[in-house]
Amino acid sequence: PDSGSNPKSTLVSILTYTQALILLGIPEEEREEFIEKHDVESMTKSELQQAVKDRDQVIQEKKDLQKDLDVKSSEITQLSAQAKSLEEQVNDCQAKYLTEQEKVTLKLKELETAKEEAPSAKEIAELENKLQAEKSQSSISKADAQFTIHRDIILNAYKELSQILSALNRIDPEIKENYREKLHTMLQNLAKHVEVWPPIITSNLSINTTHSRRS
Repeated sequence: PDSGSNPKSTLVSILTYTQALILLGIPEEEREEFIEKHDVESMTKSELQQAVKDRDQVIQEKKDLQKDLDVKSSEITQLSAQAKSLEEQVNDCQAKYLTEQEKVTLKLKELETAKEEAPSAKEIAELENKLQAEKSQSSISKADAQFTIHRDIILNAYKELSQILSALNRIDPEIKENYREKLHTMLQNLAKHVEVWPPIITSNLSINTTHSRRS
């Protein structure tokens, strides 16, 4: 044979018709690389078909993996946006709470001033009652605002965790199940903690749900 001939072309030319027909299932630009990596000439028809099938399966698995990674990346981006939105909501609630607190503080100062200027015992008593009512209302409003803020944070956090579990269920069910068990245990412990309030704390912060009788 001519020393200048292409060994790849020579190899292709000595393949059987059946072998060449099977290799047509591989894109032309990838065919020569496949031939170089496999002893195609000595393969039987079934061996060659299996090799091509294995190659196609590997390629498909890579495509599926890339698709899953793209989906995961998109979901992470979405979760990040939702987390940012939640943070903005919390900041907004805190700003509103501070505004209300400023109003209450100003009102209390006005009442204190009015009390000092009141000339009669009756007016003083009325102002004291009003001042005490304002203080009580302030405490209730503060507790209500804080409760609402932290309740919403917990609910939104649970929603985010649920979405993460759903995403992991499609990508890695084993990791999803591990996280689900941890979340389930945590929620059970929290539920036990608020069964009685104030909670009865024993050593290691465990909850004793049985009330002890005082002698």
